[in-house]
Amino acid sequence: MQFMLGKLLAFTLAMALTPTEAIAQTLNRAAPMNFQGRYLVSISDADMLASAYVNGQLGPREGQDALSVIPLGGHVRDLRAYETEASNSVAGPPVAVAVTPDGRYAIVVETFRPRPDGDWQNQRFTDLQQGDRISVFDLSDPTRPTRVQEVAIAERPTSVSINQDGSLVAVTGASSGWGKQK
Repeated sequence: MQFMLGKLLAFTLAMALTPTEAIAQTLNRAAPMNFQGRYLVSISDADMLASAYVNGQLGPREGQDALSVIPLGGHVRDLRAYETEASNSVAGPPVAVAVTPDGRYAIVVETFRPRPDGDWQNQRFTDLQQGDRISVFDLSDPTRPTRVQEVAIAERPTSVSINQDGSLVAVTGASSGWGKQK
């Protein structure tokens, strides 16, 4: 099984991390927010509108694909998102980003590449090419998320997950290229 073992093992071993606790959500919506985490992490896809699932039309590009980090701890009105470019797509499973248990790194899989330049009015969902990258971002300063590694992998990664102690990163894929060295 030569599933990119060398490359994945190299950055997996570089992450000697510690586990964290799970957070339970309250059913009382009037209760104050009591997050136990240091920040929220999300990805956004600038290449398509939600309606692309229905009509196939991508719509105008709205900025760039991004990884956003929102530090917590202050007053809600002071919350601010800090972004960095991170090629990704919301098309597919909602697990294209994972954060290590200690919160130090975020890992993003590129399920689809950014759309081609050109006339957005004629671009369709089917014009998007399958992605082939996994990126690692350093979140040690959540106001400055920084890409520290990018690895080419087989086409169409669909999800990323990190085990509880942070010693293993798993990436799944949906194309025939999985299991082959790139």
